[in-house]
Amino acid sequence: MSLAVVRDLYARKVVGGALSRTADTELTLAALNQALLLRCIDSQSNLLFHSDPGGQYTRAAYPQRLNAMGITPSMSRRGNGCDNAVMERFFRSFKTETQQGLTLKTSDEITGIAKKYIHFYNTQRIHSTNGYQAPTFEQSAQKCA
Repeated sequence: MSLAVVRDLYARKVVGGALSRTADTELTLAALNQALLLRCIDSQSNLLFHSDPGGQYTRAAYPQRLNAMGITPSMSRRGNGCDNAVMERFFRSFKTETQQGLTLKTSDEITGIAKKYIHFYNTQRIHSTNGYQAPTFEQSAQKCA
């Protein structure tokens, strides 16, 4: 299973996520679309979206969706994990904090673990860049008009 997440870099909060058997453009679009809905993003948002240079982010559908929403794409240099350190760190934390001694057999088990971890990550896991508070300290829960 592959997990795609979209994070608000300022708050360190996961704002979109999706799971799939394959790491493809449909997976990353599902995570992006969830983030756009949850954050009430419209085409006038003036956002920057940073990703690694994987094929799921470079195939036509992904940049087209970013462009349609007025989002400026940004990509890491190929082979340079430091360019995308924030996401690399998230996935490292996810793996080390959820998979110690676990043998997951079904996609439902994996989905459950991912959902629980993202909830924990957003509501309880502290971040030094947030003044040692969880990402939900920023009360940005807004209702879309």
